[in-house]
Amino acid sequence: MEQNKSVKRLVDEKVTRHDGDSGNLQSLLKVKNLKTYRLNDLTTSKKAAFTLAETLITLAVIGIVAAMTIPTLINNYQEKVTIVKVKKIYSVISNAYEMSKIENGDYSEWGTKEREDKSTIFADKIVPYLKINKICGYESKGCFPDITYNYLTNKKWYYIEQDSKAYKFIMTDGTLIALEEYPNFGKVFADVNGFKGPNILGKDVFGFYVLPRQVIPVGADNDINKKFVGDKGLQSGDSAPAWVIQFENMDYLHCEGLSFDGKHKCSD
Repeated sequence: MEQNKSVKRLVDEKVTRHDGDSGNLQSLLKVKNLKTYRLNDLTTSKKAAFTLAETLITLAVIGIVAAMTIPTLINNYQEKVTIVKVKKIYSVISNAYEMSKIENGDYSEWGTKEREDKSTIFADKIVPYLKINKICGYESKGCFPDITYNYLTNKKWYYIEQDSKAYKFIMTDGTLIALEEYPNFGKVFADVNGFKGPNILGKDVFGFYVLPRQVIPVGADNDINKKFVGDKGLQSGDSAPAWVIQFENMDYLHCEGLSFDGKHKCSD
């Protein structure tokens, strides 16, 4: 009421001051149509707000969805990282061997057929062309986890750290390497994520053959060992290196029915 009186008084004063100016009078009279607002009129209606129960239910749904999807996303990311590391170490070993061949000839010329126990011929010919942080040789000096690695089937596979036939060292990027020297070929095992788990063949450790002609991933066709060629070694993880290099996925961990000559992805 007091506010309306104030507005009327203002109009009356303006009319007196500008008597005769009908245009201004009409404009001033429009002031009466102004609507006044209270602070409460500008606040959000309580009816539009979420209740505590509704908020908690929404958060619960978000949590359930996150719990279902985040582990899958993390696992997919980790597998992509592993694939990159496998391809990288394959390239590193292959390049080192090619450089060694220029100076030393191929594996058949290294004298490994006359090798003695704990021979370092293989290591001596390949190590100089690699970037290495620590060499343990045939001793157990902390170049591998002090545990037994497993097959994909969870059966025991290889106690690398305690194996006196494995020449061990650590690359500057953290990759753990074990070399096995044989008369006609060399074998390389690489744990691509270092001392982290799961320490399982085909998940974080992969093998490669060093043949006179070239380096190939275990599982690829060769004249040295047919036991793990192709599908024969996929279930155990032996032929996983060839699968990862060729198809760039690790779907053999997630579904059955995959084959080097057939289905290459779970989604196929």
